[in-house]
Amino acid sequence: MTRLRTIGLVTLFDFSEAVRARRVVVLLLLYVMGAGIGAALFVRAIEAAEAAVTERLGGASPATGSLTEALLASEEFQRIVTGLVGDKEIARAVSATPPLALFYGWMSMFFIPLLAVLFSCDCISSEVSSGSVRFVLLRADRLSWTIGKLFSQAALMSVGLFASAGAVWGLGFSSMRGFDPVAHAGALLDLALRACFLGWPYVCVGVAASQLTRSVNRSRALALVALVGLGVIGRLAAADFVRELAPELTSSLHRLFPGAYTSPLWRPGLWHRLPAMGALILIGWAYFGLGYTRFARRDA
Repeated sequence: MTRLRTIGLVTLFDFSEAVRARRVVVLLLLYVMGAGIGAALFVRAIEAAEAAVTERLGGASPATGSLTEALLASEEFQRIVTGLVGDKEIARAVSATPPLALFYGWMSMFFIPLLAVLFSCDCISSEVSSGSVRFVLLRADRLSWTIGKLFSQAALMSVGLFASAGAVWGLGFSSMRGFDPVAHAGALLDLALRACFLGWPYVCVGVAASQLTRSVNRSRALALVALVGLGVIGRLAAADFVRELAPELTSSLHRLFPGAYTSPLWRPGLWHRLPAMGALILIGWAYFGLGYTRFARRDA
């Protein structure tokens, strides 16, 4: 209970320190502006495409996104998605998602690895390099302090994702004809939560890199190298020509990388997504543990 209390205090203090230092403002601006600009361009593209189609057909201008929703629900589109991901359930889930929410889900899951790593890769090295960590470790043990820092970074990431989902909802509500606020709100919140699970192991990668060195620049470089390495090796392990060489080994290796669980996060129903969510949590803790084994033995 004492350790849990210490972890909670470190998490709250670190989060409040980020608010006081206006780091949260920078994070929110990046998340919200990125999501807002991307969604605005997506809405404009949908409006232009649907206007061109209705003009060619000579019909009345429909609600924004209605033609796109019809396309997503078509059997042809579901067959295309099934061919890409190899799962009919994911294809049905994609076709049932509102277009704007679907775009937000794709965008958030695509960019969250980079954002999660960049915002967390200096959380420990910055304090080690300045020497302030020595005053903190007089009151808290290393494990509790590092876990508290980890939870704080995960909370910051979650705030950014849900704020960006709110920005996308506000944009759709103010600019799309026929916008369904309830359906979009539910879909956006659901997809933001899924992106949080996908971002968790990358936050752990950033925190792990931050524990390996006292230099802020080196920790950032290590985190970026790890991010690229996870992406490249994960894709190689999933490549067909590599699987043909050693199918059992590559299949097991592929499960160690977060990218292997991106598609399962699109499955409909929480029960079908739980294995992927649980695997992402465990992988994240493993990455964090690799960094802590070094931090626990080094001089702070």
